[in-house]
Amino acid sequence: MSNCLRLPTLFLFSNLVFIASTAVAQDANPSAVTTPVDSPESSNDSPKPDEKNAGQDDLNAAIELKMDANDIDKCTKVIDLIEKAIAKGLLKSDLPLANQLLGSAAMDRAKMQLQEMIKARVSDTMARRVQRKVLSDLELATKSDPTLGEAYLLIAKLSARSDSIKAKEALDNAINNLGHDAEKRGDAYAMRSLFQEDDEAKLADLRNAMKELPQSVEVQRTLFALLIDKDRFEDVYEVGMELLKSNAKNPLAIQATITALLELDRKDEAIKVLDQRVEDDESDIASRAIRANVYLTLDKYEEAIADATKIIELKSDEVEGYFVRCKAYLQRSELDRGNPNSDDLTNARRDIESALDLKPNSVEGIRLRALVSSQQKRYDEAIQDMTLLAKNSPKEPVWLLQLATLYQLNDQPTLAAKVADSLIAMDKKNWQAYRIRGDAKLSTGDQSGASIDYKKALDNLKEGDSDRSALLNNLAWILATSPDDSLRDGKRSIALGTEACELTEYKRAHILSTLAAGYAEAGDFDQAIHWSSKAVELGGQEDHEQLEQLEKELKSYQDKQPWREKQEVKENKPPLIKPEDTIET
Repeated sequence: MSNCLRLPTLFLFSNLVFIASTAVAQDANPSAVTTPVDSPESSNDSPKPDEKNAGQDDLNAAIELKMDANDIDKCTKVIDLIEKAIAKGLLKSDLPLANQLLGSAAMDRAKMQLQEMIKARVSDTMARRVQRKVLSDLELATKSDPTLGEAYLLIAKLSARSDSIKAKEALDNAINNLGHDAEKRGDAYAMRSLFQEDDEAKLADLRNAMKELPQSVEVQRTLFALLIDKDRFEDVYEVGMELLKSNAKNPLAIQATITALLELDRKDEAIKVLDQRVEDDESDIASRAIRANVYLTLDKYEEAIADATKIIELKSDEVEGYFVRCKAYLQRSELDRGNPNSDDLTNARRDIESALDLKPNSVEGIRLRALVSSQQKRYDEAIQDMTLLAKNSPKEPVWLLQLATLYQLNDQPTLAAKVADSLIAMDKKNWQAYRIRGDAKLSTGDQSGASIDYKKALDNLKEGDSDRSALLNNLAWILATSPDDSLRDGKRSIALGTEACELTEYKRAHILSTLAAGYAEAGDFDQAIHWSSKAVELGGQEDHEQLEQLEKELKSYQDKQPWREKQEVKENKPPLIKPEDTIET
């Protein structure tokens, strides 16, 4: 394990001020050591120092001074006196008390130095110097009194960035010596989880941290994040339900529990959990919002709309209700065969405009408005919104990808390709960028360039990705129908087209059409007519928008003629963006 560790947000301390603030608050009178009633110094018959206890006077002076050691200088004097006492010699029975006193004084001085640093607001150089002094005192404290759990915890926090091995060892000792201090034990467990290499050990520490700090949102979030990352959704469900027993309104636990149930394909159970939350508290907006989104995954649009409407009634200035209802209308509009003038799209636009009236610069609101505009084929407006999002987050590929897609839909392939170029420059393995650039090149007649990009997209596509069939289809179509003799390859087109058909269970008319074109290019017109006829039949059942072309292709094959095609889209002018239409950052 490396001695240097890059820590997550939960325990990444930007400076020593935060560390100091986690220490026990410094009182006007630091902790004093109470002298046992039967100790020699508490009796009038205390033996006078001799060779065996020559340091007794120094120890007595240290004990007396420690009771009022309320600044760094006095703590330093206490430490000096005890070290002298030990060096001169003490009775064996007095050594434990001396060491305990030395540990306490060193711990107090360490805290005081941190407090002084806060007040003085020292430079980084000075802060590092103070840190070294504080660490030295904390190490003296733990060496003198190995039971000082808080000292170990501070050592870990001060060493976390520079020496992970030292930090973890300190945390081991802290956990063993913090006694019943739940807050500090929880802090130590949570921090130690960051240094564990074994997932089970990491999870065990986080679970212990949650037991000690059951209200800590950060600990809960970290535990859920690790479990979800490891696909341990049964455990996510178990932890979520455990948290909900103590706090039925815990939004993080509700979200995690529902996420787990959805991943486990237990959607009906997820609804029941949310039903109970809403039944217990009808004004529970968070649970209603989550339930509405779950309804959307089940295509239960009416129920989702009802929950969203109730959210709006409960809190008219809450944008979440409008967002959810907009998404429900959008999804339901797809049942209307993409009609850009459907009532659902009109209602979706109304809701998103209401949300943006409440929160004009909402990224989610602008994203949804762009989606509504796209569905209504108002591509210029959608492009304007997506351009704003892309400019606001230039390093976020999702906005650029959607912007490129919108350009392509708006018959602006040159701009689509330009955006795709920037995506590929950011990530050479971005298969989606290769695909959209391939589509753009195909639209401008560059079939050779499109073929190359489709091949790169397939090479970088993850195994089993649902988009594979579309890429196979596009490439197979070029190989079968290009007017360029050097690009056509009927045999390979049939292989790719067959795979695309298998992936879509032979239920997509345009993919069956591609397979037919491949057979026609290979000269097998019987198979071409067979698959083209099925494409026309399926297209007629679906009321396919390209039914007329499918019929023309069939006629061509019946005439023993392969199909040839080359797109050359006439480009639209790009939309103008007004300077005032910007997102505040």
